[in-house]
Amino acid sequence: MLTRVVCCALILVLSPVPLWAQTRLEPGAVLVYQGTVQKRDRDDSPAPTKQFELTLLVREVTASGSQFDWLVDEQGAGAWPWIERFGRLSLNADRKPVGAAGPAVLMDHALGKSVVPIHAPLLAGGPALVAGATWSEGDMNYTVDAKRKFGEQETWRIEGANNYGPRRTVWIDVESPLVIAAEDRVFMGQGTEYQLQMRLASRNQLSNDERTATEAGFAALLDLREQLKRPARTQSPDWRPEQRELLKQAIPGLAKQITTGPLVRLLRVASSDLDSQSSRADALAELKQRNLGKPMVNVTVPTLSGDALDASQLKDKVTVLHFWDYRDAPLKEPYGQVGYVEFLYARHKAAGVQVYGVAVDGRFKEEDQRRGAITGVRKLKSFMNLTYPLLLDGGEWISKLGDPRTVGAELPLFVVVDQAGKIAHFHVGTYDVDQQDGLKELDAAVKKLLK
Repeated sequence: MLTRVVCCALILVLSPVPLWAQTRLEPGAVLVYQGTVQKRDRDDSPAPTKQFELTLLVREVTASGSQFDWLVDEQGAGAWPWIERFGRLSLNADRKPVGAAGPAVLMDHALGKSVVPIHAPLLAGGPALVAGATWSEGDMNYTVDAKRKFGEQETWRIEGANNYGPRRTVWIDVESPLVIAAEDRVFMGQGTEYQLQMRLASRNQLSNDERTATEAGFAALLDLREQLKRPARTQSPDWRPEQRELLKQAIPGLAKQITTGPLVRLLRVASSDLDSQSSRADALAELKQRNLGKPMVNVTVPTLSGDALDASQLKDKVTVLHFWDYRDAPLKEPYGQVGYVEFLYARHKAAGVQVYGVAVDGRFKEEDQRRGAITGVRKLKSFMNLTYPLLLDGGEWISKLGDPRTVGAELPLFVVVDQAGKIAHFHVGTYDVDQQDGLKELDAAVKKLLK
């Protein structure tokens, strides 16, 4: 099933009209918020799940608009790839975010992943803040409770609710719309409730030189992301070959440019990630070369229907083998791209192309776990309406080919066997998807053998 992302995201923007809307923030100010996302247990006691830190550099705050460079560091329950952990937040005079998506954390849970937006640092307009004041923003209705102390800070406490009840509480500086702390009820998966909490942990002012260097560092990283042509909020950490080459050229220069401040740690993560992915790419290239042009390894595997397939008999037809290790729960997009393989099968089966989905799961070899594992495969087959046959590999077949997971990669693995029974195509990981042709690279490999 598709992961449902439901989040009570608080959009906090600058009001250009009331006197209290002057933030007293100067360009070069650095705000650091610390927060958590916690699952709410039935006894209503939060269970710690994720911690995060949001750093914002103030670039501009005026009546006509505001800009902040931001950086998120998160621990526990998943995390964004490093390239998604920074950005620029722009707020316009109409009190709406403009341009790129703002800061968020990526949350792993039982049914997949959810994007949880983090609050911007300024409160939405509304009336002048006095006890009892009310206003609406989208589907939320806000009420100013009263002046409250949050730690040592004098704040206005504001409650927000919608048709489903209370959803958030925000503490605002009494002399400006600066957010001091906030709490949100957040719903993920099939309605599981979490709580997001954050507070302003520190606030300081950079020197002119520090500000110039930090702004330049953010600008260089944002420019690099544009060059990489990576869609916003891409959750996969993997780089294509041309992207790795670009990063190999760019990261050493950035490391020389960015030597202090919050971006230094991010660059270390980027450099380590690049080294790891480059080593993995080299190992996968060697694995591919070891298989291409070789006869398919001889192994007998059971089918989901209870029969068996002898792999040595994969001759006289073009055969596509799709090895995947996706379980029925959680089902995560793109489900090993099984749906696109079904599309390819429907397109080419009249030409004699055979497709087999190979479920890879060590539980098939364990008597006490085999039935449950097979049930999971049946659920996926039914959920995705697959018509091509499925095979059950306890690990023997993929080990003989060379399991990509042994070098740090992930399934799926796609193998195309030609009419002579030799491996003509070997691809680890998901493909780029073409709107017309689906898995275009795989489709092209099949068409080439049919000529």
